[in-house]
Amino acid sequence: MLLVLKLVLTPLLTLLLTLAGRKWGERVSGIVTGLPLNSGPISFLFALEYGTEFTAQAAVGSMGGMAAISAFALVYAYLARRWTWYVCAPAALAVFFVVVFVLDATELSLALTLVLTVGSLALAGFLMPHSEIFAEPLAPPRWDLPMRLISATAFVLLITALGQVLGPRLGGLASTFPIFATVMTVFAHRHQGAPAAIQWLRGCLAGISATVVFYLSISLTINGLPLLATYALAIGAALAVNAFMLHRTRQ
Repeated sequence: MLLVLKLVLTPLLTLLLTLAGRKWGERVSGIVTGLPLNSGPISFLFALEYGTEFTAQAAVGSMGGMAAISAFALVYAYLARRWTWYVCAPAALAVFFVVVFVLDATELSLALTLVLTVGSLALAGFLMPHSEIFAEPLAPPRWDLPMRLISATAFVLLITALGQVLGPRLGGLASTFPIFATVMTVFAHRHQGAPAAIQWLRGCLAGISATVVFYLSISLTINGLPLLATYALAIGAALAVNAFMLHRTRQ
């Protein structure tokens, strides 16, 4: 049953949200992709395989991973104004891994992780460069959707298999590795230039707010509520925040 969930849950969720995101431009697509497409299913599978205490600690790690992604987005956006994608992507990913390493080493509490993450998102949003040119929506390549489905499934299988080796904190941090964010930012950068990449990253930062709420909800409720109720509440809270961000973007 767990294997079936791993092979079905993540691809199905990725498919539905990817198709929804394609109806709008780069920024809205980024907001949709900012949802926990990979890390959310991994969190649920952690709960089924390793228990609620492990998952609660992993949720704190995953929340901290949003600070790492905000650093990734900010570094890529600033470098994109002068450099090409093959300079920006490695540099931004290097910063992501540095933040992950620091967070894993410090093992911050839930409260401190929340403060750090919210502060990082607010700072990244404030410092994110603006572009005078607003890119038109870009048709994704044919390989985009198959790549998303295959990479998401493979990533979930890998992280859940290594859960005990990584431990809850590092497992949660690792689950937030920005696969989709990297691929789609590079794609937009290559085909439409820095304005499109920056638009996409600004949307991704907005979408990350929903993921922070998702993991905060899990951290606070997973040891007190039934498992399905915990994730239903977390998903509802994340979708509500995401809908608010979409509304703001379309105004």
